[in-house]
Amino acid sequence: MLQACSNVTLRVRSATCWLSKPESSVTPLPSRVHRTAKSYAGAYLRGSNSRVRCTYSAPAVVFRSGSTRTRAAAEPPGWPAEDTFNSEQVPDEKCLTHFDRMVREQAKLFKPPTRGEAEMALHKYWRRKGLKEEVHLDRVVTASLEWWQQYHSSKRQASIPCLLSDMEARLRQLKTLLPRASVAKMLWKQPAMLQLDQHAAAYRIVALCALLPGVNVVRLVEKDPTFLLREDIVAVTDAGVCKLRRLLPQADVLKMVERHPSLLLRDVQAGLAKLRARMPGRDIELMVERNPVLVLKALQ
Repeated sequence: MLQACSNVTLRVRSATCWLSKPESSVTPLPSRVHRTAKSYAGAYLRGSNSRVRCTYSAPAVVFRSGSTRTRAAAEPPGWPAEDTFNSEQVPDEKCLTHFDRMVREQAKLFKPPTRGEAEMALHKYWRRKGLKEEVHLDRVVTASLEWWQQYHSSKRQASIPCLLSDMEARLRQLKTLLPRASVAKMLWKQPAMLQLDQHAAAYRIVALCALLPGVNVVRLVEKDPTFLLREDIVAVTDAGVCKLRRLLPQADVLKMVERHPSLLLRDVQAGLAKLRARMPGRDIELMVERNPVLVLKALQ
């Protein structure tokens, strides 16, 4: 057992060393990041579900745990056969409590709810989660109903307790994917996260770790959940970082991106041009380096 675990550790370290090679000695960054992210995404997903602590030290993603058994579970030899991309989103069975299982087994004892009853139950549920604004509440309730209708199996009778237990299980599943992040607040910003494919999200998280070394990717995603929803976010992030470094050569681009992720998604060059037109003779680059919010306000 110890020998097997040591072999796993050596493979993880060798992968880390390979990722840390100079840019000229390996294939170009986008394809390298793609292969690495696809390889490590399954390990990240298994590590999150088994509560293995993940530390982001890009361009490598190192998995740490308190025991050799959980380290063996996080072995990243490649994309496992069982970890295929699946658009069907269901709550992880490991996330279900005994009460949730009891509700599922006894769902036939409850009368199927009308849409109005389901909306009322979800309004109360999300209010208990801290959501107060009616506009956000309506969006989240509508997205919750759409997700549940897609997830709910026709083999099982629908009920209000079943709806609430499924919703709670889905939130727990997202929380294991994004440890220490406020998943409820992310859903208020982007209700479409309920439809998020878990494997695709893990791939994007690992790829962002490789593209943004030293950046807390979970906190970045918490500020702007769009980074998990866009299919082209890896290419957009790579291009955005290169463009920011060209436009602001003296700035700490990664630090700016961690504080203001939307810089990667906005036309910063157009914002700088507007600021130069408004304040001729001023050092706009230096001003934006000190306060990146200026360029974001100029683009509004």
